[in-house]
Amino acid sequence: MIPNNFDDMSLEQNKLLLLHELTHVKRHDPVAVFLYRLCCSIFWFNPLYKQLESGFTNAMELNCDADVLKQVLNKKFDYARALLASLKIYQTPLNMHGLTLFSDPKHDKSIFEVRIREAMASDNKNRYDIIQKLVLLTAFILLGVFSFIAKATLNVSQLTNNVKGLKPIKEAWISSNFDEVNEYRGPKPHQGIDFASKMGIKITASFSGRVLIANSTSLHKNYGKVILIQNADNNMQSLYAHLDSFNVTAGQIINQGDVIGTVGNTGRVTGPHLHIELIKNNKRVNPNNYLDL
Repeated sequence: MIPNNFDDMSLEQNKLLLLHELTHVKRHDPVAVFLYRLCCSIFWFNPLYKQLESGFTNAMELNCDADVLKQVLNKKFDYARALLASLKIYQTPLNMHGLTLFSDPKHDKSIFEVRIREAMASDNKNRYDIIQKLVLLTAFILLGVFSFIAKATLNVSQLTNNVKGLKPIKEAWISSNFDEVNEYRGPKPHQGIDFASKMGIKITASFSGRVLIANSTSLHKNYGKVILIQNADNNMQSLYAHLDSFNVTAGQIINQGDVIGTVGNTGRVTGPHLHIELIKNNKRVNPNNYLDL
C-alpha cells in the first residue's frame, strides 16, 4: 500500500518511483551500499570515506534513473514530475517512514535538480556509472592500503612474541621441568628446564640475539659454564647452563639455530645435561610457553 504522504501523486508517478526502487534491487545496488558502508564503519576515523559517500550514492541514483527511463520509453516528463513531487515531500515535515534506503532526506535539493535535468535530457546513458565504480574502487583501495600500513607499523614484538623458540637439543629429553620440586634442589621450585643428554652434544640457540655472557665466572658457581643471550625476537634473555664448551663469545650476534656450545656437567649437577632459563622483566618464566618442545 502506498503511504498517505504520496496521495497527491498520480498512480503513474507512484508506479515510476516504485520501478526506480525495484531497479536498484536488480542492479544489486544494496550490495554496493553495504560494501561501501562497511568500509566506512571499519575506517570511521578517516573522513575521506564520508566525503566520497555522497558522490557514490548520487552517481548510483543517476544511473538507476537512466535504467528506469530505458524501461519506460516516452515517459521522461512523467518521471521528472514524479521526482519533483518527491522533492516536495522531502521538504515537508511529514512522517518519513515510507522512504527507502536510496531516496532519503539526507539527499539535498541539488541532487534532485540534477536528476530531473538528466531525466529530461535527450539521451539517458549511464554517464555516471564510471564515477560510481571509481568511488567504490577508491574505497576498497584505501581499505587495502590502510590495512597494509596498519600491519607494517605494528610493534615488532607483537608479531614475534607468539613465535616459538627452537628446542636447544633435538634428541634430548626433559629430566626436570619448570616449577618442579625435588630433594636435590630443596623446597625451591625449579626455575628452568633440564634437558638430559650425552656429554659433548651440540647446543643450538633457541632465539636469535646478542651474547651477553659466555664464561663460568659471571654468574653463580652452581651454573658452571654459562651462556646468556639477549633475545632479538622478544624482550627476554635466554640462559644456558652447565656447558662443557663454548662456540660463542660475549658481544657476538648469533642467529636462531646456531651452535653455541656443547652439553657438559659443570657446576652443581648430578650428570650431564643442559639447564635453560628464560628471563623476562628480571623474572623466570616457563620455557614451555615459548619453546617448540
